[in-house]
Amino acid sequence: LNNWEIDTLYNLKVLDSACDLEGKKLFSSKEYFFTSFNQFLQVSNIDYTINSTDDVVTCNVDITFSSPVSIDSLIQTVESISFKPIFPLSISNPYLEEVKWNENRTIVSLQWSGFSKSSDETEYFYKLIISTGKNGAKNDVGEYLQEDVCKIVKM
Repeated sequence: LNNWEIDTLYNLKVLDSACDLEGKKLFSSKEYFFTSFNQFLQVSNIDYTINSTDDVVTCNVDITFSSPVSIDSLIQTVESISFKPIFPLSISNPYLEEVKWNENRTIVSLQWSGFSKSSDETEYFYKLIISTGKNGAKNDVGEYLQEDVCKIVKM
């Protein structure tokens, strides 16, 4: 079922001129409608740990997908993952430092740095976003995420 679009109705027409190896033709043309058995790719788990020193805050994120991400979409998968500052507006923008995939490409581990550090007086919030669509994470049969995945993280 490679490269079949999810939730798409397909039409297969077999004309009456089709014949088998013995030259026998069909009695009449046939038309079949079908959809793919493909499903959407899922994010099955998100784990994160926050590490903090006096001035530096890093966040290690492990994202587990329901099936292996295709080799062709490893880079676009990472590019579809972001941390966005959400509150307060003055907080710093984090940046991605390191990316590692496990051997079977179901888990991507990302290390982010540059977060503002929460204190007793001020709490800082970020949104981890995994964007969807055909330009994001895909597996070997073309299945992709149906919806954006978001997680709010307090640093």
